[in-house]
Amino acid sequence: MSDLKGVIYHDDRKPLERWLQSQVKYASQEAAHLLQAPVESLSKVDRIRLMGWPAPFLVFFYVLIVKRALLDGRAGWLYAFQRVLAEILLALELLDQRMSGGMRLVFSPHSKLGGGGLEIERSTHVEGIEALGSSEGPAEQKPLQSAGLTIRPAWTSRWR
Repeated sequence: MSDLKGVIYHDDRKPLERWLQSQVKYASQEAAHLLQAPVESLSKVDRIRLMGWPAPFLVFFYVLIVKRALLDGRAGWLYAFQRVLAEILLALELLDQRMSGGMRLVFSPHSKLGGGGLEIERSTHVEGIEALGSSEGPAEQKPLQSAGLTIRPAWTSRWR
């Protein structure tokens, strides 16, 4: 080993855009995990997060008061707001996955469309839709053609 002859500056801060992209990705993964796991196996915190709306509010007060980020000044407030934003993204992702039944349109900078664009992303767990072999039933129950799959929103089956 030898001494360094210069100074090494280590700055691992990410640009805001990259941080947001990462949070959206993590929210998608976390939402899939929460939706697929049996509720009994989830911790109390995860059950609150699964509800969606209370988590961002609770995280704000938890980080500022319980974790005492309030005492860290501007850095503490920034961290609290980042945590709240991450929880809001998770709540929106949970709502999106519940409503879409596992099919989502996502922006991809590496889209096959070239130069970025929307792509359909299929989750491995499709909740809230039923696969159909034919299009029987009233007009509102006609299947949707999406990404080569014949699907019908689950809400249509409730009205039979």
